[in-house]
Amino acid sequence: MKKILSIVAAAVITLGFASCQGGQNEPGKKENVFTIEVSDITATGALVTVTPSDTNIYYYFDILTAEQLKEGYNVDSFAAEMKAGVENEGEKFPAYLSQKTDSWKYSGLLPENEYTVVAFQLDSNYAAVGDWTKKTFSTTKLVIDKTVELKNEGEMTDYTDFMGLFELTLPIDDKAYVQLVFDAESALGHFTENDVDDYFGAWVVYDEENDDYYSVISADITIAMNADETAYVVKGEVVGGDGVKYVIDVTCPVAGDEEPLSAPAKRSAKKFKLRK
Repeated sequence: MKKILSIVAAAVITLGFASCQGGQNEPGKKENVFTIEVSDITATGALVTVTPSDTNIYYYFDILTAEQLKEGYNVDSFAAEMKAGVENEGEKFPAYLSQKTDSWKYSGLLPENEYTVVAFQLDSNYAAVGDWTKKTFSTTKLVIDKTVELKNEGEMTDYTDFMGLFELTLPIDDKAYVQLVFDAESALGHFTENDVDDYFGAWVVYDEENDDYYSVISADITIAMNADETAYVVKGEVVGGDGVKYVIDVTCPVAGDEEPLSAPAKRSAKKFKLRK
């Protein structure tokens, strides 16, 4: 599972950061000291390594977007959401937590975006102990160096009754695919990256089992029905964080008992996602 709070939807100015300790923290909070290193920075990923000063504690680390920090996330609200997520998964302490030095290779980030690594200690009730340590970085510029035409038969899945959205899957080969999940007023029409839902998002997935994926950087597609309403016709372009432009000319057959997609109901706010 991706070690990201709620990105999907989901961003470093310089390469090879030295270790840092601490950051801008809240008044009145005792800071737990963590050394955070960010390396192997690309347009869509980075390797984060965290070492606590006390190697006996349990802690959690993750990355937040600049927008999430502006929305008011702090160590206590993050810990509360994490506790709710752990309970929802039916897990117990110390599920999802780290001890001693730990690292995680992030993928699916957006180019030229700012992210902040946060690391903080938790007690056995998943309450934050002291404040968090922060380290901010930005991803590099993406270079588009390849074009791939997608003409294989795709799949359109209607989740309007369950989650109020629909899912478009466009195969690249037997294993890899481009996937866009929309929460829109109409399932048919012209869509750009701004129409992609901010939680489910859009990805280029190479290896789902090993979490090998990239965010979709831009999308410009048109979805229509063919004349006899037996298939959805998808045309346009998608640029992935893998540096590939995908030119799309795909049909997605309508299942025998499936009705053409209708306007989905609006969904609720973002959900918390835990790293495994």
